[in-house]
Amino acid sequence: MALAQISTVSSPRTRSDFVVLGAWSLPRIIHGFTTRESGVSTGSYCSFNLADGVGDDANAVRANWARWHAAYPQTRVARLQQVGTLADIAIAGVHVMAAHGARPHRIRAALGPCIGRCCFEVDAELADRFVMQIPTAAACCNPGRPGKKHLDLRGIIRSQLQQAGLEKTSIVDVGPCTRCNSDRFFSRRAAGGALTGLQMSFIGFEPE
Repeated sequence: MALAQISTVSSPRTRSDFVVLGAWSLPRIIHGFTTRESGVSTGSYCSFNLADGVGDDANAVRANWARWHAAYPQTRVARLQQVGTLADIAIAGVHVMAAHGARPHRIRAALGPCIGRCCFEVDAELADRFVMQIPTAAACCNPGRPGKKHLDLRGIIRSQLQQAGLEKTSIVDVGPCTRCNSDRFFSRRAAGGALTGLQMSFIGFEPE
């Protein structure tokens, strides 16, 4: 099954002293995807690392967070741990929203910068697990080197969201492949598996 063409959004906007990629302009909603640019961290964490626990200097991480808070003052942040795609987190998220009154066909979704199909080569066994657990993943899987296959993670998540009831026109891609653009985004693949900084995706309401 061929996936439908969707819109791509990648125009950067400068917020205070850092760059953020956005998908929409909606009243009272703040959201975005940070890049690795315009922070104070150094080395493999250069420069706008917002992650604790990856080996970066704690003072640098706090300084980077201070820049974020300066752009979004009076905003409280609840940090979440991401779950892998195989756990159907996209579908689960839509179901929780629906349980609280949301109508799936009116939900919008933005898929942020991540490793692209071009660079996400995995063991064939892992790729086959995706196809077995997520049937629509077959359209997002291509042969790679011997014993390897390429996966399109955003394509898989897009199909999961559509399965959960979202309109295909309500799902947008934001930003490029992080490995191909490791000068602008953190990428452990580009760093050969070494620890790097992490960018952040965020969404919430502006304070009243």
